Amino acid sequence: EHWGEDFNMVEQRFDENVQLMLQHVNTQTNTCKVHKRKGLSSVEMSKMIIDRERFDLIYIDGSHQASDVFLDAAMAFALLNVGGVLIFDDYNILEKPRPNEYTIPTIAIDAFMHVHNNKLELIVFTVDETDEKVLAENIYQIYMIKTAE
Repeated sequence: EHWGEDFNMVEQRFDENVQLMLQHVNTQTNTCKVHKRKGLSSVEMSKMIIDRERFDLIYIDGSHQASDVFLDAAMAFALLNVGGVLIFDDYNILEKPRPNEYTIPTIAIDAFMHVHNNKLELIVFTVDETDEKVLAENIYQIYMIKTAE
């Protein structure tokens, strides 16, 4: 869906953001490592599952097609340690035009959370006036903790 974009610039921005994060985190704990893979997420994550790799944090930000996002989520869940954090980007993406609901990540993220409801704890940064956890309508990222295999 991103044909025509300059992925060298996207990768450079990613690398710069990761370096900023590592400088901050590693000055405090010196334990953060980033595994960067280039390629189709389904192929790369399949290799990691076969190699029994495990992660404490996985950030999903790729395709905006619901079917792709759900596959990425399922594979990421298999790679994530219990207690690890899974982050989805583009939850309420405001891209235009949207031909149908299947071209946005929201439907896949909602389905994933429903399927794994007993194995995830949603991290919510906003609360309503009754102090109940709620998702804001304009939330762009979803954070969750894996609580069970």
